[in-house]
Amino acid sequence: MRGEGKIAEIYCDVLQWLVGQYGVECFAYWGSNATIRKFCESAGLQSVAMELGPTRPPFRETRYCDFMGVNGDAHTRHVDISRIPALDLEKWRAEGGVRYPSGSGDEAVHTPLTTRHARLIYRADRPCALLVLQLDDDSNCLVHSRFSGMREMVGEVVPQLVGAGWRVFVKPHPGAAPERNSGKARWRNVEGHAKSREFVESSFSPDEAVWLDDVPAAEYTSLIDKMDMVVSVNSSMGFEAMLSGKVVVALGNAPYNPGGALPTLSAAATGEFDVGAYHENASRVCNLLLNYYLQPCNLLENPAALGMAILRNARLAEAWKFGGVQALTDKLLSSPVVMGA
Repeated sequence: MRGEGKIAEIYCDVLQWLVGQYGVECFAYWGSNATIRKFCESAGLQSVAMELGPTRPPFRETRYCDFMGVNGDAHTRHVDISRIPALDLEKWRAEGGVRYPSGSGDEAVHTPLTTRHARLIYRADRPCALLVLQLDDDSNCLVHSRFSGMREMVGEVVPQLVGAGWRVFVKPHPGAAPERNSGKARWRNVEGHAKSREFVESSFSPDEAVWLDDVPAAEYTSLIDKMDMVVSVNSSMGFEAMLSGKVVVALGNAPYNPGGALPTLSAAATGEFDVGAYHENASRVCNLLLNYYLQPCNLLENPAALGMAILRNARLAEAWKFGGVQALTDKLLSSPVVMGA
């Protein structure tokens, strides 16, 4: 993922052989792979990384292509967010069937929470924060954050929020639960989550911090709706929470935090940030990702459409190389993604 070490050298030998054997001009790959990216940069070739966007209902399943890489390497982090038009999130939610309570008295259209902690979540007697865990061996943690693992993150975040008067709900990653993955969860993730749970349950009362391990994916939208803030390293739930109008804190490098658009944890915990400016930034970030970045999964499964997405990235890469932030932003604004039918 970092493009370092003996294995990266061997990998580059294979890439060089492919170029010589087949005249490859572009390498498209999945996930984080700095080895391919660095090789292509040195060889004057194009590379395009691909990854999943939000995949859970009611959000449309999406993927994205990015010449810089995915997750914390995404080119969205370098866009001049002040030039991206604001998106009317209330209108977007209404048209997309994602409804949240508002001042107009609208009722939320959500699946009721079935977690054993539902009564505590619905109580709303103090501000509530959702801390979303990720996998310890994922690039979001290993490469794009300052934490050695989820236990370190939980140990820093939960005490700070509880001390500031928040009730914290810690949601583990389903990939760290063997019982939910036919025993395929990797040991490092299982161990990291087990230590995180032990810390939460031994250090705080149930009224302060709760380990929330029984919320099905179909109820995530309902869960977000009842939170005042969502904190993660770089989970897609952070972006979903931003779409819902919640305060979001990204503790790692995230595609949805260009130029520090989101508040820091300390500022969000104490309320010492400009709420109006945050929501303005959030609406611009949502527009950037929804209309200039993410594309429907079924569209990129079409070879011709995938080819167009790769070509679009080549033009974005050229704009970035020769014009930096402003040229990249200009090119994005002039070439919105094709969302398809």
